[in-house]
Amino acid sequence: MNCLCRRQRFSMTFARIGCFMAGCCYGVEVPWGVVFPEGSLAPAWVPLFPSQLAESAGHLLLFFLFLSVKDKLRKKQDLLFLYLGRYAVMRFILEYFRGDAERGYWNGLSTSQWISLLLMLVVVIYIFRNLYAEKVQKVRVRQ
Repeated sequence: MNCLCRRQRFSMTFARIGCFMAGCCYGVEVPWGVVFPEGSLAPAWVPLFPSQLAESAGHLLLFFLFLSVKDKLRKKQDLLFLYLGRYAVMRFILEYFRGDAERGYWNGLSTSQWISLLLMLVVVIYIFRNLYAEKVQKVRVRQ
């Protein structure tokens, strides 16, 4: 599972560069943004926030974070939950800078933001469950 998390982050770095080259998953209009040509999936000749490159950079940072902590984690699945938590936060924030309307919205948040919130909840439950299990283990050891 740990190997999969690292490979996934590294491959997503290049997948988002592919999105940038195609013009999909584009960002909101900003005065300093990148301009896509006619024929791309993004609106032509409109300066847009490069959300694809921002997400690509985020995935690359997550990849290097995983490399730096892989030997410091206590449980094998900790890396998976570290990934889920960090990715959920990154994606939640980046969604505010996305301009493509294909993503659904509900109560002011995009579908990806709702999924990110759900992932964050799963990670918080995992953290508290592990903290509780460690506390119980310490009490058993003292007895």
